[in-house]
Amino acid sequence: MIGSSITHGLTRWFRGPRIAVGLVLLLLTAAVTAGLTIWSNWNPVGNTADLPAALVDEDVPATVGGATVDAGKKLAQEMLSQASLSWTQTDMADAQAGLDTGRFAVVFRIPADFSANVASLRTDAPEQATIDAYTNDATNYLAGDLAADAMVSVEKDIGAKLSLNFIDTVYGALPQAKKQGETAVAGAKAVNDSAKQAQAQATTTTEQANQVATAGDAAAKAAADAVTAGKPLPQEVTALAASVQDLTTSVSAMSSGAKAIDSNLAALQQQLTAKNLPDLAAQLGAIRTNYNTVVLAPMAQAATKGAAVGTAVKKLDADVQATTGKAASAQAAAAGLLSSAQQTATSAAATQTTLDSQTVPESTTLFQGLSAAAAQVPPISDAQRATLTKVLAQPIDVVNQRQNAVQYLGEGFAPYYIPIGLFVGAVALFLVLAPVSRRLLDFGFAPIKAALSGWTPAFVLAVGQVALVALVVVLLGMKVAAWLPFLGILLLSAACFLAIVQLLKVAFGAGGVIAALLLFIVQATASAGTFPLQSLQRIFIWLHPFMPMSYSVDGIRRSMAGGPLTPFLWTDAAVLLGVTVVCLAITTALAGRQRRLNAARLQPTLVFDS
Repeated sequence: MIGSSITHGLTRWFRGPRIAVGLVLLLLTAAVTAGLTIWSNWNPVGNTADLPAALVDEDVPATVGGATVDAGKKLAQEMLSQASLSWTQTDMADAQAGLDTGRFAVVFRIPADFSANVASLRTDAPEQATIDAYTNDATNYLAGDLAADAMVSVEKDIGAKLSLNFIDTVYGALPQAKKQGETAVAGAKAVNDSAKQAQAQATTTTEQANQVATAGDAAAKAAADAVTAGKPLPQEVTALAASVQDLTTSVSAMSSGAKAIDSNLAALQQQLTAKNLPDLAAQLGAIRTNYNTVVLAPMAQAATKGAAVGTAVKKLDADVQATTGKAASAQAAAAGLLSSAQQTATSAAATQTTLDSQTVPESTTLFQGLSAAAAQVPPISDAQRATLTKVLAQPIDVVNQRQNAVQYLGEGFAPYYIPIGLFVGAVALFLVLAPVSRRLLDFGFAPIKAALSGWTPAFVLAVGQVALVALVVVLLGMKVAAWLPFLGILLLSAACFLAIVQLLKVAFGAGGVIAALLLFIVQATASAGTFPLQSLQRIFIWLHPFMPMSYSVDGIRRSMAGGPLTPFLWTDAAVLLGVTVVCLAITTALAGRQRRLNAARLQPTLVFDS
């Protein structure tokens, strides 16, 4: 008994070709559902190379230090060579139009100040260069997430190249340049300090030389009077020796100071030459040459005269210690000392004038100029190095701007799940409703009336389904930018799906439910309701424009997220309405053929036993 029941349950599937087709569809249902779902989501992230991206370069080159920095052009070339996205370089107007239509999944814009911000990295106030990235949730929610992965790649790859090729060139020599600048400043300061010391010493020497000259004049007169009167040399001649000794010491110190200035100038000139600063070294060489002419030469004469003064003092002192008969010789020595002291005073005064008017001002200018130059080198203290490191670690920041953004993942997937719900609702309605009125057909009414008599009650119930879907949207707090277009697309989608399921039921009988489920899976996987269309497998990209659910998803997504609605919603509505009319027309034609009874129609294709 049990065996015969099993045999009957299996053999009835082979009573005719239509029943055999139903068996095949039943067997394929699970495999097709699982296989298509897995296949459509196999590796969308790995297919981002096919994701269309627009690149807009609005950068204006910047001029820094006499050199032109065109970082935007270089960046655009680098980005276009990246294989992470499918690039198209265009202007912002075309890019925005492509973003609205879905022709571009993401738009990258290099702003006008990009090169200026890159160039600021050589200053002590660096600015991070930014790139604007635009996505549109009204065309696809996950496109922004996939583009974000590509943005990370752009930030890492391009940012790293920018750091290596540009920033490293600028900052590589900064520590050395800073150190060299400070060394040059120290050398200039030494020159300036020694010049000021020589200036002060020259003043002292001039004063002492004048004192010696005055004392020598008095001593010479006193010696002449002593010779005439035949008396011993007066006290003025004896006191002259102490003043002359001070002058000799001062002249020696001034001479040493002048030589120290020349030594410091020579050392500084060598430093500047070694630091690859030939222009500055040449200027300093000119200063040194002038210094040797107008300072060292008179200083040498002053030293010579100072030595002569010292010699005269020794001779005069010897005469003072001798007898009165030596007064004539003392007189002659005092006269020679007077002449040397006056010449020494003249040389010291000339040296002082040169130091006052040239050497000290020039060394001060040199010191101040080098100090200002060293101050302009970007500082590299620990705190400032941390700031620079932060910017250099990420010289480029990609700022993502999601147009028509939705807040939650559920809102992003709602345009996909709502059509799924409406299609399942259509299948459920025709599980309990007859696709056409058999009674009208049997009584000879027009097939169109029979077809509409099956579709109209289902649509009335579908309106209730749409109302409940809208209530769920409200209860969940989802954003709907345009309610009237949203409800209109829902009603057109429900009408279209009902017409499709009705057609399949009329064409395949009970097996039409299975066909509807298979078609549902194909539509769900090819409608691009989750991942962007370009990231799907090729077969689904090809099927996408032929699937009514694709237009339902697009219309619902745009009406919920916002953005431009026309002409997109008109296209979606026209396709859904057109498919509805075509399906009803085919259903009418099939219903007309079913007015004639035959043996095949008396045997049901599939029977759902309880």
